[in-house]
Amino acid sequence: MDRITHHGESEPMKSESPEITAAREASPSIPGDKVFEIKNDDGSFDTGSAAELMAHADIDAAFAEQADTATRSAITCFLKFGDL
Repeated sequence: MDRITHHGESEPMKSESPEITAAREASPSIPGDKVFEIKNDDGSFDTGSAAELMAHADIDAAFAEQADTATRSAITCFLKFGDL
């Protein structure tokens, strides 16, 4: 099972695309002083090493997973109890 590593701890991910898996496998072989620039969905840019950008992506993915869980819980609660 795929995992997210955050501050030295590891937690399971729901799923990971083949592109992310390939990037994880390749990132250790990329020199740490090589800087990349990526464009985010909102049009902003992030720059950093491959490891830094992968760590940032892991944090974003973990946040999205938590937000999804919270949204599902809120919907379930509303459907069960209605608008109080």
